[in-house]
Amino acid sequence: MYRPTIHFVGDSISMHYDPYLARFLQPWADYSRKGARLGTLEPPAEANGGDSTLVLAYLRQMQGAGIAPDYIAINCGLHDLKTDPASGKKQVELGLYERNLRAISAYVRALPSRMIWLRTTPVVDDLHNRPGLAFHRHAEDVAAYNRVADAIMAQEGIPTIDLHTFTATLGREAFCDHVHYREEVRAQQAAYIAGALQRLLGSTPEETPFVPPRITACVGAVVLRGERVLLVRQAEGALRGQWSLPWGFVEGRAPDGSPEPPDLAALRETQEEAGVTAQVEGLLGIQNHGSAAGELRVYFLYLCRHVAGEPAPDQRETDRAAYFSLAELDGLREPVEELTAWLARRVLRGQYRLLAPLPANPYAPHLAFG
Repeated sequence: MYRPTIHFVGDSISMHYDPYLARFLQPWADYSRKGARLGTLEPPAEANGGDSTLVLAYLRQMQGAGIAPDYIAINCGLHDLKTDPASGKKQVELGLYERNLRAISAYVRALPSRMIWLRTTPVVDDLHNRPGLAFHRHAEDVAAYNRVADAIMAQEGIPTIDLHTFTATLGREAFCDHVHYREEVRAQQAAYIAGALQRLLGSTPEETPFVPPRITACVGAVVLRGERVLLVRQAEGALRGQWSLPWGFVEGRAPDGSPEPPDLAALRETQEEAGVTAQVEGLLGIQNHGSAAGELRVYFLYLCRHVAGEPAPDQRETDRAAYFSLAELDGLREPVEELTAWLARRVLRGQYRLLAPLPANPYAPHLAFG
């Protein structure tokens, strides 16, 4: 019998409904949550998912361990919007929250798993913000953070379970303290989530909705500085310890607010991973890479020229960055990722054809090649 694997990452609200949800899902799904051993990943010290920055760090650990459940159900928000009553400063400001959610979506795709989002539950200001409490939460912030999350999930095509609206209908009597819920409400929340998951996923292959193969746009940058090519050493994931081109997912926004085109993504990844500002000269090629999980990654590989900056790793995704000549690349004793080694050598030897930007570009400011 088909049994999807579903992993939950959430705050104390989800920890409270967890025992009920595990019981409701047991007949048709394999359920786990942050706090338990997951494959080769040791149980984390803290079962609470915390704010969006901590959720992102946990997903990086999952990626490094090569763990990819079928679905990852995520909520974060209540910790992000914690407010210092004296300064008004948020634990995670709204702009960083938005960037974190986009990165979370990208990391789930990269595992690869499918993401399900749960909207942040309500707060009632006069119940929550009691005198002497170290931090406050406000209903208007819950609404603002939920709006940001709603927009991202809609853009990314990520299904959402509206736990906020369901819980809000139960009224202020549902609370047992400033933010948590009575025992019977926790059971109701779990039943609502289990029903939503079964509608989304089905419990047999015949009931599971058809999901088209996921196609993920990725980029790589071959950045030249004279006769030397820029490489970075990966600090996490399956390529940890290997030198590679600056690479990543198309996941950001262009300066005009439109979805990020691949050429700008290549420049962004170069700046983020290596601290170098570059300029795109043309498209070297496109590589398709399929996975056993049914995801197709399409890599746009760009030739770029150094403009400014000295190589400096971000000390998160990369721990070294440097330019290499062909002789230095051939003599490098550390491992070099396979595609990087092949493509960098071809470019340094001049063995490539370049699809250059159109001189009269009707699609400005984004590049069109021909």
